[in-house]
Amino acid sequence: MKVTDLQAYLLSSPLLEPFRTAIAAGEWVFYKQDCLVVRVHTDEGLSGYATGPASANLAQLINRNLKPAVVNIDPLKIEALRKKVFGRRPQFPGLAQAFGLVETVLIDLKGKIEGRPASELLGTQVRQRVPLVARSGLYLLSETSAQEASLMAERGFNAYRFRLGLGLAGDAETLRRVREALPGECRIVVDAQAWWQMGSEAYPPAEFGVWAGGLAAHVPLWLAEPFHPEDDNGCQRLVKEKTVPIAVGEHETSTARLEALAETGVDILQVNVSQLGGLLSCRVWLQSLAERGKRFVLTGATTPLEIVAMAHLASGFGDDVCLGIDWPCFWDGIISIPLAKELLKEPLAIKGGEVIVPDGPGFGVELDEAVLHRFPWKSGQASAVC
Repeated sequence: MKVTDLQAYLLSSPLLEPFRTAIAAGEWVFYKQDCLVVRVHTDEGLSGYATGPASANLAQLINRNLKPAVVNIDPLKIEALRKKVFGRRPQFPGLAQAFGLVETVLIDLKGKIEGRPASELLGTQVRQRVPLVARSGLYLLSETSAQEASLMAERGFNAYRFRLGLGLAGDAETLRRVREALPGECRIVVDAQAWWQMGSEAYPPAEFGVWAGGLAAHVPLWLAEPFHPEDDNGCQRLVKEKTVPIAVGEHETSTARLEALAETGVDILQVNVSQLGGLLSCRVWLQSLAERGKRFVLTGATTPLEIVAMAHLASGFGDDVCLGIDWPCFWDGIISIPLAKELLKEPLAIKGGEVIVPDGPGFGVELDEAVLHRFPWKSGQASAVC
């Protein structure tokens, strides 16, 4: 069997009307969801699929640079392909991320060829259900955030992650309302990236410690990304205070940097698999983290297909090590995104806030190829601050 085609497709799902909300830095507008779908074909009619972040650079690297290396290869020889690609010079920016998507699509294909679930190709499965953290992809006003939190709880999720962005006082009100809206057993994750993205006028750094101390009364799962990825001093300051668990790392593109963060004393690493070179290479590194007692959560997914790929990876680790996967609830929360809902022919099986890892060949799901034509690429920003 040989690969006959490899193709990356950029897709867009525009909202009928842009979603607008006031934030501390002005007005935030959400226009559309974008994603990248990668498809591989063989001469025996089998196909594999993967999705990742929408990037023209990634699409070009796959369609122009990696396609010639992949077409005509034996799709089972993934490691040989890795050596072939990374033995070349020069290395283009983004090549590791692009190869990670190609590796993912080949894992799906290999599982279908061999009649085995991807979890078996990635190691030994130790669990079949993986917890999900319902993650808001939107900046929301306090009342709206509480409505979305309540909706996610009704759908069985046991944890809800919301974004700060209304200023410290406004965020405190959101926290209060979200906590009141959620059942007592449903935990909160606070996404604090606004602290460094919106500037010191909206978020004075001197007040972060006090705000985090108030958060502790709500027994959060963790405070996510509260300092800039390059702000080592800010990291040390918040970690030293130890008021709440701290989770960081989702913007990192190298395991070396994540290793350095792990040694600072942060409680949880947020691992964006799509930025780190693929499922197989991440599996080896994550195993080394687990053996050293480090905890992590998988993040960065923008489609259900990414969720299920991460679930196969996460199934090889226990609940005490891999704490779960971020689930973007803007698919079916306050707004609904058709692309995300129609990407798979059948929705993922989710029970009690956990995704059930499919046991079928490959990723065990079927992509609806009609989406490749129903959602043509639309240029322009997906969201913006006005």
